[in-house]
Formats: sequence, C-alpha cells, structure tokens
Amino acid sequence: MSFCVVACARNENLYINEWIIYHLHIGYDHIFLYCNDDDPALLFSAVLPFIQSGKLTFHHHPTKGDQWGMYNHFNHVYRNDYKWVTYLDVDEFITIKDNKNIKQFMAEYDRYDCLYLNWVLFGTNNHETNPEGLVLQNYTKRDQKPNTTFKIILKTSSIDVPFMDQHRCPFWHGVGYGDWAYNPFNHNELNSVNVNHIKIKDVLQENDKYTDENSETIMKRGYVSHFYLKSSQAYHERIRRGKELGPGWSLDWEEKLIKNEHLIEIDRTNSTEDNYLKNISSNLFWFCF
Repeated sequence: MSFCVVACARNENLYINEWIIYHLHIGYDHIFLYCNDDDPALLFSAVLPFIQSGKLTFHHHPTKGDQWGMYNHFNHVYRNDYKWVTYLDVDEFITIKDNKNIKQFMAEYDRYDCLYLNWVLFGTNNHETNPEGLVLQNYTKRDQKPNTTFKIILKTSSIDVPFMDQHRCPFWHGVGYGDWAYNPFNHNELNSVNVNHIKIKDVLQENDKYTDENSETIMKRGYVSHFYLKSSQAYHERIRRGKELGPGWSLDWEEKLIKNEHLIEIDRTNSTEDNYLKNISSNLFWFCF
C-alpha cells in the first residue's frame, strides 16, 4: 500500500519540519506541500532537504485561503500515483495508537473506500504567547473528548475529478452538500466508516450523540490531533488573519472573543493532560536527516 499526505501551509516556517518528519516517521511515503504564502522562499528553503531526498513535492499557490484549489490540484495531477491520500493542515497530526505505523493501521480498513478520523483539539497549554521549540513537546493538554469534525484517509480510486469540480465543497473533511452530503468524491455511495467500522452515514446522522457515547473507543484507536490554538495571543492572530481573507472568515472567532466564550473554549481544550505524542516524538529528529 502507498500513502501520501497533501498539505496546505501558510506562515508555517517554524513548524513545518517537525510536521514532515513526524508523518514520514509513521509511514507516509510522500508529502505534497502547497505553500500559501505570498512569497514561498522561506518555506521552500526550510523544506529543501526533503525535496532533494525525493520525499516531498512543493507547489506555490498564492491565492489566500484557497484550500479547495490546493487540494484539488493534487486530485487532478497526482491522485493516480498513490493508493491512499490524506488531506491535512500543518497543525494536524495523524495519531495512531498501539505503536502502529500508517500501513499497519490501515490494513484493518483496506476493504473500505474512506476512513473518517475525528479531530481531537489540543489547546494553548496555558501559553500566553507562542513558545519556542517543538509542537509535540510544548502542547500536551487537550479536550477530554473527540471533536465531531473529521479528516479523511481516502482511496484515490474513489476520486472522480469532473464530479468534484462540479460539486465544490470542503471534501477534505469528508462532507459535501445536498444529495452528496455523505460522499463528496463521486456519484456512487462509498463504503466509508469511522475507526470503529461504523458506516459514516450513520455516524453523521447523530454525530454529537455517537461521538459522546463512543469517545473512549475512538481515542484508543486513532484520530487527528489538531493543534489549532498555540497561545492566547494566537486567538487574536486568527481573527486578524481571517479578516485578511474577507468577510465571514473571522466572524465566529470574533464573536466568541466579544462574548468571552473563547475563555470557555480555552479551558475545555486544556482540560486533559496527554503525553502520548510527546513521548513517541522525543527522538524524531534523527529519523530523516
């Protein structure tokens, strides 16, 4: 089985190498990195050793916030080169339990077309400003339960490019609209499940209830650790960056700030100590170079 990650990155120069090394370490064969910076020079320089080693393909995509365009470029150009694809941001880490690599983990799901992995939100770790050092060493506090948002590991044979071009949606979360709400990848109904082998259509119909009742088994199998908020200062930075992308991008974050709801969110995502990724990543930097 061959596995690749497709990632969008904007202002990620400080964190990119750790993220790359981690995903190569757990068994991904190749990374397609789409740089969303105005000037790609810094990010290109940071990842050049991985390009030279043949482990990473680099593209500059300057249209701000165009995740669909970046991910869909992969679908058009590279999808036939790999059996499985995962669409991630650089603050998301595939987390597999039982010391398995991605190939061992996915062998259990090979008969399916798509695996849906819940987000697990990691909080600020009480940092007021972004600390120096590695993400996986600096952030060990998370929400107690999985989030109801998903990321996917998808068989590339399930991708129908003309269909996806016509039905533009956040397919990297495994969701679409209308008749295609449960399958944004092609006209046919896919055999898609979550980590507990439950059909994703059944999960999504009662997502909150299912996730709440099955959080323990989800956490024992696998999920996507989402380090979405690296400090209290980063909350304000998210609002600013959202405004740069146009109306609507920062609205939810700004409303939470005005109502002080962001403090509840920060407390919730700092509620549980979790050293799993910290422990398994402590010796990562000898892995590639």
